[in-house]
Amino acid sequence: MMRNKAAIIVIILIIGLGAGYYFGMVKKPEDKNHKTEAVASEKNQQAAMDEAIKVFKERIASNPKDAEAIGRLADVYFESGKFEEAISEYKKAVKLNPKDIDSINDLGLAYLYVGKTDDAVSELTKGTNIDPMYQRLWLSLGFAHISKGSKIEARKAWQRAAAIDPASAIGKEANKFLERFK
Repeated sequence: MMRNKAAIIVIILIIGLGAGYYFGMVKKPEDKNHKTEAVASEKNQQAAMDEAIKVFKERIASNPKDAEAIGRLADVYFESGKFEEAISEYKKAVKLNPKDIDSINDLGLAYLYVGKTDDAVSELTKGTNIDPMYQRLWLSLGFAHISKGSKIEARKAWQRAAAIDPASAIGKEANKFLERFK
């Protein structure tokens, strides 16, 4: 009997703590403090992005053949949603270092985000020819193919991504897309 009471009290405490946590953490849209924090956070992120752009541009100005700095600048543009600028910089990075798989992958994704699916498929396919074991490329290539409406090709790419390492996050993601697009 005592054990049942203890179990009930524990359950009530867990539910109470969970509800308190949920209602204490979830902010309503009308909460002005939450809005202010979100705006401040967004401004801080933009300031950090602007600073990163400045630093990488300075680094590139001092060494125009610094493929790493160019790729990093492209990454900042990509993360900022400035995909056309990212494409321009990724192209430069890949021209300087044709085996930069990360830049090739991200160039393909940037093309995809601006609606240039043929260019995306082309770049990502080039990447898979350079490094056929780079799992992320196959996942991205699947996205590009599905965006073009090529379900069969998308499935092939995702199957390849999943086969490389099914237990990895990318492998699991590929399997989710395989299930979704049967």
